Amino acid sequence: GVNEKGDIIQVGTDGNQTGEWTTFKSAGFKKIREDAKKSNTKILVAIKNFDNKNIDDLISNPYTSDKFISQLSKIVKENNLDGVNIDFEYFTDSDFPTFKHLNTFFTKLNNELKTQNPNLIISADFTASAVASDPAYDMVKLGEVLDQIILMGYDYSTAKSSQATPVAPLYSADGEASIDESLSSLKGRVDFDKVILAIPFYGYE
Repeated sequence: GVNEKGDIIQVGTDGNQTGEWTTFKSAGFKKIREDAKKSNTKILVAIKNFDNKNIDDLISNPYTSDKFISQLSKIVKENNLDGVNIDFEYFTDSDFPTFKHLNTFFTKLNNELKTQNPNLIISADFTASAVASDPAYDMVKLGEVLDQIILMGYDYSTAKSSQATPVAPLYSADGEASIDESLSSLKGRVDFDKVILAIPFYGYE
């Protein structure tokens, strides 16, 4: 996780190391990384934040975004990783200029990491509705500065939906959202060689 101050979270509110950080620094994960290198398997570190305001504060402040990118760059280098995955999941619910700040943030991240190592992979996760209709996401620009656009092809319906429908419908009728619709919305905006479709292995009751 990363907070709105640009710090990668290592210690939880209870004063102990988070489970993610403990695992990341463990001997077991170090061996996984070493084994992965032998088979040329890529390992990326995923950084998450799911709070609208926190993300807006982080990406709109040059100090906090630079601080975060610096910390992330150091982690990638010290742990011999192959890249990063940014998992910022939120929807624009205000007049905040997310569009502009998100472009600036990912451009700076690209510049910093590619200077460190041009072969590093920079990926980001996007909800199905975000790529199709959320104006916060400039998919043309993001498709230029990111190496991988990961489309989260799920949660088209959830446990809160008014009726039972597929979590990840391949196709739909009557203009309803579907994986096909989400992918089609990227046509002409993002190089499909960069698009990865993430699929679910779960359902809702």
